[in-house]
Amino acid sequence: MAADIALWHGIALCALTLGNKYLHPLRLTIGCTGLALGTALFSIPVTLHGFGILFPARLAPTGGTLLILSWLCVASAPFTRSTGKHS
Repeated sequence: MAADIALWHGIALCALTLGNKYLHPLRLTIGCTGLALGTALFSIPVTLHGFGILFPARLAPTGGTLLILSWLCVASAPFTRSTGKHS
């Protein structure tokens, strides 16, 4: 499960970098940073716990929460107010 989450979030980060010119730069930066950190904070403790290595498993819910908040930030990135002239 942790490997799946890491894999799909890695693919999502790659896709977001390809579409970066269409998204709000600050929201995208905050969202992508949160996605990377949240994926690490979720996947690493879950994986180590699965191998029987004692690691603070309480980081997993923090990583999951950060992933949800980061997705909300990325989802709001296309909604920017246009400041240019209308053609």
